Amino acid sequence: MKQYYNVGASLPFLHPDRESFPAREEFLEICLPWLVEEDREILQGILAGSASPSGPIAAESVLPEYAAFDRTLRASLAVQRSQLLGRNSGDEHTSVEFDPDVERAVAEYGNQPHPLAAEESLDTARWNKLEQLQVGHYFDIRYLAVYALKLLLLERRATWTKELGTEHFSAAYQQVWAEIQHHVPKTESGANV
Repeated sequence: MKQYYNVGASLPFLHPDRESFPAREEFLEICLPWLVEEDREILQGILAGSASPSGPIAAESVLPEYAAFDRTLRASLAVQRSQLLGRNSGDEHTSVEFDPDVERAVAEYGNQPHPLAAEESLDTARWNKLEQLQVGHYFDIRYLAVYALKLLLLERRATWTKELGTEHFSAAYQQVWAEIQHHVPKTESGANV
């Protein structure tokens, strides 16, 4: 595995609570001149999409553990949601592989008081898994792939604003309200019963 000492050492430290982090273009500008073609393609593939699902899929060749973690996490969440709704989870989710990190993340997700906190708990679980996978890899493509996936998580988190949340909630509320109004019987004067 090729070592990229200059690249790894020149990247700023990433933390999940930081609001300031390099843009993916800036990260690629730092990395691409130093990388062999195969590693360039891996990083570009990871950063071509968003944190879900293309990032983990593109990283699978260099971080198969993370891709497996992400798939198991998504499948376990689907099973949990279908159980909460009293529905059959489907055959594709019945053989979810046991992973204690995933079980912890799903339990934490289910204990959150609101959707934003639930999403933050999932991103924290993803971040922690990436931290585990980064240990011992400080100057190779695994390090850079982990860094790229962390950038995607930070970008995703940066889109969570109070204004956008209020906008989405209002739109969902209006949609539900309109559906209720459509089904409520009316009196002869046109007023709701």
